[in-house]
Amino acid sequence: MRTRALSLHQQGWSWTKIATELGCHRTTVMRLVHKWQQTGCIGDLPHRRRPRPQQQTPCGQPLPAHNRLVPSPHPLKSRWQEENRRTPASTPRSTTITVRRRLKELRSQLGIQTPPSPKRQINVPPPGPSAPEEKGKPARTLEEIRSFTAEELSHMVFSDMKIFLCDREGGVRVWRLGQPPLHSYGGLREFFQGGGLSATFWVCVSGSGQKGQMLHIPNELTEERYVQILHNGLLPSAAAIYGLNAHRFLFAQDPSSIQASPAVQDFLRQQQVQCAEWPADLNPCDLLWPEVEASVGSGNGTPSTVPELVAAVRAAYDSVDPTYIQWLVAPVRIRSLCRRMLRARAKHAP
Repeated sequence: MRTRALSLHQQGWSWTKIATELGCHRTTVMRLVHKWQQTGCIGDLPHRRRPRPQQQTPCGQPLPAHNRLVPSPHPLKSRWQEENRRTPASTPRSTTITVRRRLKELRSQLGIQTPPSPKRQINVPPPGPSAPEEKGKPARTLEEIRSFTAEELSHMVFSDMKIFLCDREGGVRVWRLGQPPLHSYGGLREFFQGGGLSATFWVCVSGSGQKGQMLHIPNELTEERYVQILHNGLLPSAAAIYGLNAHRFLFAQDPSSIQASPAVQDFLRQQQVQCAEWPADLNPCDLLWPEVEASVGSGNGTPSTVPELVAAVRAAYDSVDPTYIQWLVAPVRIRSLCRRMLRARAKHAP
């Protein structure tokens, strides 16, 4: 076939026509022609293989085959192969357990020590007092939060987000989980068709009892937009509250919210912000929103546009009594809540 393909190529046939005539692939014909053009041969060329190492005499000459050193097989391997040759083919196939048992018997007969089975090493910490916990390490349990000192709690910064709703009849209120109209898409559509308004706000307070900035979130919350909120709200608030010690504050994070997203974590790491995981049930901002809601409801008139709603909520936030915020973040109150939650968990534990 190779000679036929080469003769057809010399006659001027195309590669596709030659492949169709001989019943092979077009690439096969191309490789054959290129091989003939480069080497002038269409037969198989000798393969380039690595030569096998040969045992040599001290003079450098190769040893004869009958004088070469042949490694002796392992006695256990030789005995096992000998028994397998004696075993008839009709014998049922051995399982892993029977093979291990037979190998153990052969080792004992030949005087070969059984190798020890590998065991997992367990690193047991040495007895003694535990190392002190690093500052800024996430607090994952209520016991760790109870151990926070008053100074550490005063350097905490808490944040939260809420949606304020405004309708024509009920005034302004904070939307809570499970309450209409945002519990379903149908209720949400009817709410906005009836002239309802909504606005989302982000706020932060410090553990020392001072108010931070309140920002309005005009669009849907995403990771990039939340990073902008932290850049425009958290960092300036910490600088205004703590001054030169702004790098020492701990940012309380909810691990189940958008605060735990990779983009937010990268931003906080770049800004060298120390974070501490904080349960959502202990967030002091949860009790700040009802106070803002009451202040907005006591105002004159109902907002008719989103800018009016934003202005009303910000004015209500500015009018919140600072002593109320100091009570929310008081260490005594936080520790008392921790004790109550621990008792409730112990009571309902199986």
